[in-house]
Amino acid sequence: MALLLSSVFPFFINLDQLSCRGKIMLLFVGAEVFILLGHFLCQPKIKNRPYADIDALYTSKIPAREFNQYIVDNGVVKKKKKQKKKKKKKKKKKKKKKKKKKK
Repeated sequence: MALLLSSVFPFFINLDQLSCRGKIMLLFVGAEVFILLGHFLCQPKIKNRPYADIDALYTSKIPAREFNQYIVDNGVVKKKKKQKKKKKKKKKKKKKKKKKKKK
C-alpha cells in the first residue's frame, strides 16, 4: 500500500499531469473524519480502571459505550445506582431560599 501511495501521490500534485494540488488533501481529510468517528463510537471510556475490571466488563458482554454505567467489585459486574433523588432535594431547598428572600 505504501509503495502504491508513494508512486501515485506525486502525479496528483504535479502541475503537468493531474494538477489536483491541494484538493488531494480533501481525500485524506475525509479518511481522517471516518477514522475519528470510528474511534469515538467504538473506544470505551476506561480511564482509571484496572485491566482486570476491563476484562470482566468484556467477558460479561457489556457494550463498550456503557462501561461508565457499571462497577466491578471483585470480578462481579454491577450496574451503578441512579442518584436523581438528591438533585430533586437540592431544587426544593433553592425554592425555599428564594421564597424567604422575597418576604
